[in-house]
Amino acid sequence: MPALERPRLEDRLRTLVQHRVALINAPAGFGKTTLMRQLHEHLTSQGASVGWLSLDAGDNHLPQFMLSLLTVLAPLHSRWRVPLQTVLARDTSPQLQTTMAYLLNELADLEYPVFLLLDDTQTLQSPQVLARLQYLLDHAPDNLHLRLATRSATGLSLTPLRYRGQLLELEADELAFTADEIRTYFALTAKLDLSAEALRQIEDISEGWPTGLHMLALNTRFQNAPNDVLHRLSEGVRLVSRYFDEMVLSALPADIHDFLLQISILEELTPDLCAAVTQRQDTDAILRELVQKNLFITVLDDQLPCYRLHHLFAETLHGRLLRSRQHDARQLHARASHYLAQADQWRGAIRHALLTGPGDTAGQDLHGLETGARALAEQGDLDTLLRWLQQLPEESHINSLHLRVTLAWVLAHHFRFEECQALLQTASGLAEQAGPASKPIQLEIQAVTAVCAVLADDPIRAENLLAPLVSELDHLPPWIAGLVCNGLSSSYLAQGRHADVLALQRQQPISDNDDNLLVTLYRAGILGQVYVRQADLHTAGRFFQEALRRAENVAGARSNGAIVLRAHLSELFHERRQWSELTQQIEPHLSFIERAATLDGLLKVYRSLIRSYQLHTPGRAEQLVEQGLQLAQQRQWPRFSAGMLSEAIHLKRGQGLDDEALALVTQLEELRDTNSQLGEAGRREVAELVILHTARLAMHHGDYLDASQRLTPLARQLLQRGRVLAWLQLESLRLCCDWRRGRQASAIAGLLPLLQRGAQQQLCQSFVESSPILAELLQAANTHPDCTEGLRTYIKKLLSYFPQPDAMTSGPQTEPLLSEREQEVLAMVATGSANKVIARSLVISAETVKWHLKNIFHKLQVANRMQALIRARELGLIPDQPSHQSVMPPSTKNSAPVAKLA
Repeated sequence: MPALERPRLEDRLRTLVQHRVALINAPAGFGKTTLMRQLHEHLTSQGASVGWLSLDAGDNHLPQFMLSLLTVLAPLHSRWRVPLQTVLARDTSPQLQTTMAYLLNELADLEYPVFLLLDDTQTLQSPQVLARLQYLLDHAPDNLHLRLATRSATGLSLTPLRYRGQLLELEADELAFTADEIRTYFALTAKLDLSAEALRQIEDISEGWPTGLHMLALNTRFQNAPNDVLHRLSEGVRLVSRYFDEMVLSALPADIHDFLLQISILEELTPDLCAAVTQRQDTDAILRELVQKNLFITVLDDQLPCYRLHHLFAETLHGRLLRSRQHDARQLHARASHYLAQADQWRGAIRHALLTGPGDTAGQDLHGLETGARALAEQGDLDTLLRWLQQLPEESHINSLHLRVTLAWVLAHHFRFEECQALLQTASGLAEQAGPASKPIQLEIQAVTAVCAVLADDPIRAENLLAPLVSELDHLPPWIAGLVCNGLSSSYLAQGRHADVLALQRQQPISDNDDNLLVTLYRAGILGQVYVRQADLHTAGRFFQEALRRAENVAGARSNGAIVLRAHLSELFHERRQWSELTQQIEPHLSFIERAATLDGLLKVYRSLIRSYQLHTPGRAEQLVEQGLQLAQQRQWPRFSAGMLSEAIHLKRGQGLDDEALALVTQLEELRDTNSQLGEAGRREVAELVILHTARLAMHHGDYLDASQRLTPLARQLLQRGRVLAWLQLESLRLCCDWRRGRQASAIAGLLPLLQRGAQQQLCQSFVESSPILAELLQAANTHPDCTEGLRTYIKKLLSYFPQPDAMTSGPQTEPLLSEREQEVLAMVATGSANKVIARSLVISAETVKWHLKNIFHKLQVANRMQALIRARELGLIPDQPSHQSVMPPSTKNSAPVAKLA
């Protein structure tokens, strides 16, 4: 298997001539020898004098070490006054000083540089040998350059070289493969073009460890089904556990091995925590020894101190722990849980508590349990919190109103509204019986009840509950005050009251810190949504991305806060036609998004995915509509039903099935008029959808006056409510009506300011999805005197997204862009077929399918299947999919809350 060229490291090592010594210090399997070989080949190709010595245990005998050293150096000088071996044979001086002095003097007389590469330097343990090597480092002439590769601390004193700037150091973090190197490596070795999500998983599992990547690339199961293997993360451990067994663990003393087994349950390692788990008093010294030996341990903080084991190494150790039965893993988790609870590190305490025996809890009294529950809630790890609360003994909930309310709050975020309401009603009754002293818990119950109303899409009820609490923000606990501000802001947002949202958030009493992480993340999500609606996608993107990074760093990529923010990002990806980000960052998380995202966030995700699939696989788009309607029914979200019906209408109209589209518009009207759950804001939103689709159908039938009369007042209302992005979308549609009505001048004059705003914010789909008529209007605007050069560039970009005339029908005939076989493969990709299915249908191998796909991607200048299908449709290389008879499969016809889908 070929070695990967790594220019960033090779370039650094080639500066060796500027340093006396280069030290590469990293654990086993980090590519030290491979890097040395590449450096050796480079220097040799340049005509340099290079000696390479791989050391072993035999070199701990001083005469043997000197003989090995001289044997490597002898060929580098053609005119030794006395052969080196002869000098060594005659040397009777202590420590062989005479031989070393002769060697250094001879090298100093050379007029060219000499490079000495010493691999596996960690094998040198003899004080006499280390003293000779230290002498060589300290007294080497300027033309002698050494490169030392070692797995652990060498016992050599390198500080003087470091201070003089003569030492070049490379450690494990620099030798680890970057994301780009991982992608290149798998393409080179396993001929795999992995998705960004798969690469991210590989990077997380391996932490860039070259040997782990090499073993994964060689694994046949991974080569055939990479996503399946990555889905089972334990597979990654099995691939490398034998390596750790043979190369690392087998050489460890028994007490160190035992220590590593016990601490493998910990995510972060401090001396005190390790002492609590292992019942040892020397943990600080052991941890420092592990660092010195480079035993796959990373220093997180020198001051605390705090460390972490490499993920794969920790998983290998943990597997050994469970198999060995030397220790009871549940007892180790219990020790960790109790220690972390006492240190108020509740997230870790509760996670360990879930892995202990039945009845063992983090925090041994009600106050401790309440504190732990609140801490985990504030950090947004709601799945862990729910599992822990449900594991607690029943008497804990009976005796603690705070635990009941916290459980109700978590259930609301899992959309289990009936259970949430039942708990809150019971808690409210008990709080009232307690009298005036219970006012704080009563306010908390009121705030959580309102949060439940927000998540159930009942903004008016939420406002009625929360508005009276605003005047008491300064007197409420910070957590409750944050719930009040965010809950009321969500209510305002649902009603389109953006100014009220911003004014209320200025009163938010919680600072942006990790103590109340979930509150600050929801706050970022709310503010980001306001800016999206105002067509300020740059500011919105900053809110979403920065908050998402914090959520992933503190609580994890699948935490509630991270999922909510990821859902909101889908709208930005869709608007900017960032299809790869949509398919790689959003779709793989769809099941988690469905479980955690708010109604509006989930609606954005579904709408973005449906619109993207409509371009190349309408069948999948229709499946998503059906899936969304079922989810709306389960959660009793009529507004979500309306959104899915709207997408169904969009699909039918795109397929030319106007009668079916019109029938769905009628269902949308019935939903608006008959569903009492919608509320005023919901009915208005559904009414706007009815107007939009009716106007589009009128345009399709050439009645541009009727369409314009419907769109004009709606666009005005949206602008007045601060819905700038929605206004821009409707206004561009209205201008298309003006264009077709012969009002070309006013249409162009109205479009240019919209384009100016669109160019500033990189808007794409708001224009592209507007109407095919817009392409005519854009071409006319491109020649208008008021159109700047920057706008012309933007218009050219937009026009490239509209369907282009078939180049094959005009001009001289040329060779087809894709071969016949490539077109067959692409046609099957359009049906959603996997590589194995394509191979069986076309009677070719799966590897051949991959080869054809690689050629297709290259010819279409795309990076993945979705982009290839979108580009192929734009070029007319794939015929339209046959129309489906119904957007929804029979399973949901005549199902509530939308009663007439058929």
